[in-house]
Amino acid sequence: MTLSVPCPSHRVRSWLVAFWLLGLCGCGSSERIDRPESPRELQPELTPVAVRVGALDDYWTERFGDYLDPDELYRYWIQPEERRFASYGMRWLEFALREDLLGEVAWRVPDDVQERFRAQPDYDASKRLLESLPESERQ
Repeated sequence: MTLSVPCPSHRVRSWLVAFWLLGLCGCGSSERIDRPESPRELQPELTPVAVRVGALDDYWTERFGDYLDPDELYRYWIQPEERRFASYGMRWLEFALREDLLGEVAWRVPDDVQERFRAQPDYDASKRLLESLPESERQ
């Protein structure tokens, strides 16, 4: 009596060869892979930098954030939310008055003059800047 072993089909043979090759290549390795290093570990000089908070969070900074320098804007953001308006309310009012003053002539005033206008320390200085412009730019 002879024993006959059935020959595996072509498909089974190709799977066996594929697994054998994967084992040879090390794809089935149980070697532990370490997590990738973060950029800060690779280059220590990539430490976090303080970024200016954008004027997008509330009505006041969206409307008048251009009047505040980055330090003032930062001090505004670090205050508790319920104290922000109490601390800055008078300034927001002054900025609103300055915007009303500029609004009458904004379409004639060049952008660089508008930036200088907003950089003035107070309402009176902003008003003087507008009054110093040639009459053709103010009407």
